[in-house]
Amino acid sequence: MEKDHEATLLVMDNDRLSLAIITSILSKHLPHLHVLNPIDNGKLAIQACTGHHPPDLLLADISMTDINGLTVCKTIRRDNMTTKILMMSSFDIGRYAQAAFDAGAQGIIHKDSPQTILTAVRRVAAGQPLSYEGIRFQTPHDSFLRIKEAKTRELSPREVEVVELLVPRLFLAGNRRALESEPNHRSHPSPALLRQTGEPSTTGPLSPYGWLDSEDSA
Repeated sequence: MEKDHEATLLVMDNDRLSLAIITSILSKHLPHLHVLNPIDNGKLAIQACTGHHPPDLLLADISMTDINGLTVCKTIRRDNMTTKILMMSSFDIGRYAQAAFDAGAQGIIHKDSPQTILTAVRRVAAGQPLSYEGIRFQTPHDSFLRIKEAKTRELSPREVEVVELLVPRLFLAGNRRALESEPNHRSHPSPALLRQTGEPSTTGPLSPYGWLDSEDSA
């Protein structure tokens, strides 16, 4: 008879003392979980969780030296829809709860209480995301889909820069074409708009009836 799959747990913390203590507690009190060799590096956590054999659960500290734990979480979740991620911090978790949800975690806890860690790990490992002050964390699968959908709607920093450069010029070009197609149209771009686009202003003073060209005002 084939042996049942033994769930694996990976712990990430840049404080090696905390790492040793937490790993020891988990190994002693949660024998049904196979606690992997812990890591103190965010980059290694990403590699482990996006490789061929990712852990079933990642217990990840937020305050990492190389890569912020929330960034580690979101990077993993963009490619991994199965590993459960439980964030932890020694600081006020209320400051990070929403960010942890947005990053695709299944919960966030304070790491200074061994009992809190054990209870949360048991629950998340059993497929039950946590809640925190109205924030209901999602399953790994649902978090993956949400982040994937949001990613398709986002512009890259370079795309945002291109849009900011092109929109004023396209707007001015559209105004010019409209003026050329309607010779008697008396609306012109305002001096403020022309200054933003670097175009010289050749219009006369503003009248209560709109911009008047030299022939109309003669």
